[in-house]
Amino acid sequence: GRPAKAEAVLGSMLSEPRLGHNRILPFLVALAQADCAYSQQREEEARDLCARAFAAARKEGLWIPFGLSNKRLSVVCSRALQAEIEKEMVLEMIKRWNLKPSTIDSASEPQPWPIRIVVLGRFSIHCREEPLTLSAKAPKKPLELLSLLICAGQNGILRETAADKLWPDSDGDRAIRALNTTVHRLRRLLGDDEVVAQQGGHLMLNKERCWVDCWRFQSLAHRSKGPVQPETAEKICAEALSLYQGEYSIGYGLSAAVRYANQLHNYWLDVVAATLPASAARGFSEDAGRAIRQA
Repeated sequence: GRPAKAEAVLGSMLSEPRLGHNRILPFLVALAQADCAYSQQREEEARDLCARAFAAARKEGLWIPFGLSNKRLSVVCSRALQAEIEKEMVLEMIKRWNLKPSTIDSASEPQPWPIRIVVLGRFSIHCREEPLTLSAKAPKKPLELLSLLICAGQNGILRETAADKLWPDSDGDRAIRALNTTVHRLRRLLGDDEVVAQQGGHLMLNKERCWVDCWRFQSLAHRSKGPVQPETAEKICAEALSLYQGEYSIGYGLSAAVRYANQLHNYWLDVVAATLPASAARGFSEDAGRAIRQA
């Protein structure tokens, strides 16, 4: 909570003669200093410290980051991945400490999410970095539920509403029992008991365990409309266009999926419009050019 005071203490530790030959200290101090710098928006300095910390960890084979909570360590690791600093080392650190994905950048993809779902233009699922193969005989209802949960967003959907949408011809109790069974089957399909969460009568995909490309795209589309610097806006739009490879692809005839697909398409048109001024001045990227031709 007091980064300036913490930095003073960290600096004094490095100058302490008794600690001069400690091979762990440079890693721990640089890591904590990077966290302090990030918390004060000193980005360039923080990246340098981050690079120093993880280079020392790689050299000495260090894996125990004393001094930082898992939450703060997750932020530093997320920043390191975004800056492409010691990627293999950072990914291994995340896996060893089972760090939750940082929300620092609206759930960007680089961290090794337990479940990663792509639905824009194609449908694929990766569980713990391995592709999930869905056969033609894969159960339909769990995938319909998955589609419904994606459409509902991170706040989820009421259990009764989900049951009614998936089993419109069944009475309430029977539909709820079928929903409970389908939730279990979806968790089993994805190999993760925590991927579908229940809270306050709502069902939702666990945003700490599941990355979905359309959620990330939607977040970027919202940010592209906000008050950001031109260079930042250009990066936001570029990432959004790279994600939108086509329409929402797992509708299964659900009316909610049709509405959501239209909503995403409208977001895409907004991003294309936001991209035009900068792209016209600097030249169109491959994704921007493709998007403009399709718009």
